[in-house]
Amino acid sequence: MAALRTSLCVLCLLLHLGLLQAHTSDHKAKEEAMAVLIDKMTSSYTAANLSLTNLVNTAKTLTHPHNQNCLRKGLEVFDSVANIVTFIDYFGSLVRCAHAFMFKSSPEMMYLKRHFTQVNKLLASISAEAGPLPSTKLWPSTQAELILNAWSRLEQLVGDLAVAESQEEKSRAAARFTAYCESRGVEDAVVGFYRRVAQGGAEAGGEGGGIMQLMGDQSEGDVRLLTWLSSHVTSVLIRGSFVSAVYDKLKSSHARPEPQPATDCLLALSKLIQKTMMDYADGYEKWVRKDVEKIVAHASSTETRISMATDIKAHLDGKFSWFTWSVIVQDSSTEHGFLYGDFITIHVREQTVLLIPRDSEAVVDEGVRAQARKKMQGHKACPVVQEDMTNVFPASVMKHIAFAQSAPDSYSYTTVGDVVVEKCYTSFLFIKTNTYINTVVLKSMESLDNPSCSKLQCQHGSCRQVEQSSSGFCLCETMFYGHRCENSIKDESKDPALVEKINSVDENPVPDISTVYFQLQEQIRHADARGRFQQAKLHHQDLMDKLSFLSYQSMLFDSAQISVDEFLSNVEGVILSKGTCVYLLHQCDGVVMGDGLQADSSLLETLRNLLLHPEPPSLQTRGSIACSETYAEHIDRFVTFFTNLRAGALSACQKYFMYSDNPKPFPPRSAAQGLPQGTGCGPLSANSLLNHHCRTSYHSADQQSIRLRCSGTLKPFPEMVRCSKGRWNALPVCYAEPRNGVTRCRSDNRTTVCEVSCDDGSVFVPEAPTYRCGSPPCEAFVPVGRCKVTRCVSNSSCEDSEVCDGDGRCRDGCSGAPCGPNAACATLNHVPVCTCVGPWVKNPRQECSSPSLHWAHLLHIPNGTVKTPAGWLVCRGQVPNGDWHSGWLYTVAGKESCLLEYDGKTMRAALYELLLDPCAGSGYVWIPGGPHSHSMWTSYTNSTPGSMLFVCSWGGDGLDGKQGFSGTLVQTASGYRCIIALNRAAHSTPDYLTLVRVQAC
Repeated sequence: MAALRTSLCVLCLLLHLGLLQAHTSDHKAKEEAMAVLIDKMTSSYTAANLSLTNLVNTAKTLTHPHNQNCLRKGLEVFDSVANIVTFIDYFGSLVRCAHAFMFKSSPEMMYLKRHFTQVNKLLASISAEAGPLPSTKLWPSTQAELILNAWSRLEQLVGDLAVAESQEEKSRAAARFTAYCESRGVEDAVVGFYRRVAQGGAEAGGEGGGIMQLMGDQSEGDVRLLTWLSSHVTSVLIRGSFVSAVYDKLKSSHARPEPQPATDCLLALSKLIQKTMMDYADGYEKWVRKDVEKIVAHASSTETRISMATDIKAHLDGKFSWFTWSVIVQDSSTEHGFLYGDFITIHVREQTVLLIPRDSEAVVDEGVRAQARKKMQGHKACPVVQEDMTNVFPASVMKHIAFAQSAPDSYSYTTVGDVVVEKCYTSFLFIKTNTYINTVVLKSMESLDNPSCSKLQCQHGSCRQVEQSSSGFCLCETMFYGHRCENSIKDESKDPALVEKINSVDENPVPDISTVYFQLQEQIRHADARGRFQQAKLHHQDLMDKLSFLSYQSMLFDSAQISVDEFLSNVEGVILSKGTCVYLLHQCDGVVMGDGLQADSSLLETLRNLLLHPEPPSLQTRGSIACSETYAEHIDRFVTFFTNLRAGALSACQKYFMYSDNPKPFPPRSAAQGLPQGTGCGPLSANSLLNHHCRTSYHSADQQSIRLRCSGTLKPFPEMVRCSKGRWNALPVCYAEPRNGVTRCRSDNRTTVCEVSCDDGSVFVPEAPTYRCGSPPCEAFVPVGRCKVTRCVSNSSCEDSEVCDGDGRCRDGCSGAPCGPNAACATLNHVPVCTCVGPWVKNPRQECSSPSLHWAHLLHIPNGTVKTPAGWLVCRGQVPNGDWHSGWLYTVAGKESCLLEYDGKTMRAALYELLLDPCAGSGYVWIPGGPHSHSMWTSYTNSTPGSMLFVCSWGGDGLDGKQGFSGTLVQTASGYRCIIALNRAAHSTPDYLTLVRVQAC
């Protein structure tokens, strides 16, 4: 007894140590997961806090004026909203972990509350500085109110989690928050708020345009006012994104950080704000004219022109701060003098105002300014600025002049550092007769030959040049941000180490009431099915034991492990008579197929019911549907087991009566047969049917109904098929439905018939087909043709390549010739897209009139042929595999050929194309590295679809004699390399330059 007690104590101790070790391991995993998550959240919070602070400062733009370039500042601030998105995702994951296993006063819980409080303060500051828009029917007040109320609920949730004493309290707090979001439709409100801001809505009168358009119109071209209004809209959507992210994390099956639909809306809003700012900045001239006319109209009659010019400049420098303004005011009745260059002329109240905008961040060449002043001072004739200015200024200075004027000294002007002003005098007989003021405004060095967009390589976006400015900005795609759109939000959210840690400790989500209800119902059905199966198994346990014993004894006898006498002695207690064997075999058949009297007499039927209600219920979506592969495998295994068991018992009976004292023939004919085939309906099959694994009659049962499922977007007919008297009530078919139409199927005399019909206002072309299938398996029915709309009400009724016109007809989106000359049109998702056909560029909707770099086959060498930095002409030729490789023009005995590399060797192409620059040398530049976004390419590769070959030039210091020769830039396993042909050999280098298109002429 003492030994038994000792053994039990040791066993309990081992069990306790095992549980303690498991608990310690789980606690350690949670600590590691929290450490990684908080580390990622800390780094993202730093960037998000800076972005929110900048957004607060943007909201203070009107009340706290500054001298910064408001356009650049606004674009940068709303680009940095992407940093807030990353933090929101990590914050939602941390709240999920707080609900799962963080408790009161833990450092992680205090960390969560502290950071949320700081974010709340910053968002409150934005709301305090930038209030909502004036009352307008466009303002989505309902959605905004829902979002702000949900934000209050999130504040309450964070507070409750921080003081919760138990897991029950935290679960109740999380359930209250998620229930509120569901009952109010908060997630839909967030998306709806964004749509109203971006697009407007039918409830606003269907006028088109949203809050962004309204804010742009109300700002009257003032980017400061536009950013002020946008900051309030953004703060509302930031709150909504926080709420939605926390809700999604609490309800999802994992806490892994990843972008959510609400944060996608926030990103899209920030990109829309940037685009709107650029659009209204490009239309600055309209607002400049209105503002100047208003200033001059309200000026007093005694105000001097110099005072008026000063007021105009102060206003324009503040409102349109991305320009530095030179202002000239003069009497409209006086002579204006000679004018040269780009400027804005405004006539109001007998005054003529000349405005010369220049990029506020531009830098003028000081040497050019000094040279211009020297030329003006040294010119003997007056006025200096005249029609033939080339007599005054050399060509090197002329290309720097943006504006020039020479007028009598009767006008007033403002000067800035980049304006050169000189007076000159005319005289008669040494008497001074007139005084002229000569004004020259110089261009920035940036705007001469290298516009900003030619150097700003936007990796995942497009460069947008500010009109009349040398400044360019990258407008990034939705999931990218940064100065060059180089940062990916998805990549920043992806962290395999963090995902692995979170997956190891992830807890169950907060369920909703309906989910809990149906899970309980499924658990009840599973428990009932398992109980019936166990009851049937116990009911037949004695029979199964006897059959197993007989089968085992037969196996021992067959393998000579027991003698005849031993065999007879072992089984005679079970086999009392011939009738006993017949009874046992009959009972075996009843165990499998049922006796028709009791509902639960068939063990196979109770197993089938158990398979359709597995544990846990979620497994039902993983292949446990009726006639699925898993379902059929379990039933096959069961039937095979009983078939072998019956065969072994039958063999034992045969041996017993053969070797007994009174041998008798056995068994009767009925007992010799195998298991019955069941009461089911045999094969259930159709092409593209997923649950088609019911092949024999025992896979199904009489009166069993099976829900059908098809692959992809195909639909099943019928949705439920029923087995009755050994036949399925219909032949199953998987079918597709046409757009703007429906497919209807019916069962007609054991034949499945499907017909297509179109919606009102549509007709099927070429002709509506009728499908018939009389024997399984039926082919999938995918109608050939389409429902052509005869009268549409919206674009959604038409094909993707069509639009709905005013007459209710679907027409090709390009039929209205929406594109300009030299542009190709293609309609994508009901939107006509214009693309300039090479070599033409510029605005494809207006006119593709300015050619860029292009390849051409010529018999002569024009002046505009592109050259390498060393002066070699660039050409390309077609190699045997169909690709085009670039090289350099090689002349032998007066004959030109293109020398290029192919397959590691040199090749001379007698038929070649030259690369032409219509801009006479100013349309391209050689830049180290690449390829860049505007790098000139030669062709796509046939060996690797989608890969491109680019024009390159050998770099280096020139000591190897290869510098400046052009070749082909190809991508290798070790990166991009420039391959040239020289001296009958191919050479490659990672040190190269690529040819980049700079501008159009």
